[in-house]
Amino acid sequence: MTLTELFAGAMAVLVATSILTLLTADRRTIAGGINFAGTACASAAMLWIAAKAFFSPVEFTFGNVRVLGLVAQLHFHIDALSAFFVSMISILVTASALYSVGYLDHYKHDGLRRYFFPFPIFVAGMLAVVTVSDWFWFLVFWEVMTLASYFLVIFENDKKENLSAGFIYFFMTHLTSAGLMVAVMFLSGRTGSFSFTALPQLMNSPPSAFAGLLYRFRH
Repeated sequence: MTLTELFAGAMAVLVATSILTLLTADRRTIAGGINFAGTACASAAMLWIAAKAFFSPVEFTFGNVRVLGLVAQLHFHIDALSAFFVSMISILVTASALYSVGYLDHYKHDGLRRYFFPFPIFVAGMLAVVTVSDWFWFLVFWEVMTLASYFLVIFENDKKENLSAGFIYFFMTHLTSAGLMVAVMFLSGRTGSFSFTALPQLMNSPPSAFAGLLYRFRH
């Protein structure tokens, strides 16, 4: 199995885990076991990829789409820095999934679908955000991550403080998303590309040219 297939498989396992736990959430132990097993398997695959990336960067490309006249390529690049974040995410979410198997027994009268369904999607979103190398897809996965985490924040929705915290979290993350979107539209418009690799070319342009871009952006 190639690293590309392993990466795609890890993401597919997380999506499948989300669906399976949604279907089995009434059986708490089974759902918890599926959530842990799926998260652990995907994390193990990502840790293997990260181990390879620590020594030599790895890249995956899964096609592209046209957005606003530009090509948005579903491209992932994992170097030593992103491999570190992948490793930390993989270890922590596996521990969290294991701990939740017993911890969620405290919620006897709560439907656990509100926890089990978004958790693997949240994990997939985090892993994608720290590895994708295209601004358009970064925004897509950022939105997936923030929406999934919002539902986890408001899991205990019988408490007003949790709902309030969820609202603040939702507002702040989407305010950030709006700022990111404006920046991406500006930068991609100037470089003609959504790729992360196009940004250094703009920053390394002659100072007078870059100042002219800022002037036109402000006016």
